[in-house]
Amino acid sequence: MSAQANPFKAGVYDGRAIYHTCAEDRVRMVKGMNRAECEAGLKVKGLQKGVVLALQRRLRKLAKVSTTVRFEDRGQDFLEWDLDAQGTVIECRPSQGWVWCGRQVVNHGSLKKGTYLILDDMATVNYPAVTVQRFKGANA
Repeated sequence: MSAQANPFKAGVYDGRAIYHTCAEDRVRMVKGMNRAECEAGLKVKGLQKGVVLALQRRLRKLAKVSTTVRFEDRGQDFLEWDLDAQGTVIECRPSQGWVWCGRQVVNHGSLKKGTYLILDDMATVNYPAVTVQRFKGANA
């Protein structure tokens, strides 16, 4: 496997790429991986069983993502939300998932750059969308 294909890169030391090898570090990295990184991760030789399970679980979760919204950064604790086909927030990055996950975005079908999201209780998120990325074939 080429060095570029291994998504478990930890950094560079003395001009050489170094990679996470322990299961705990790899599982921690999986939580922030995208589809391509997860698929590349499954091709790493000698992968621990727990890491394989974490990658498969992450891919199943990513298959449910219909829309990813990136918010304007005004110093808030969240910058991106993943929504399923019904507009439910299924992931929030980098933090505050405990606050936002499970909430419904009622105007999810009409989201575009500059739009403010309206939630199920008719509250408006105070940060406009900078990008709205739609995914085809998302599982409901």
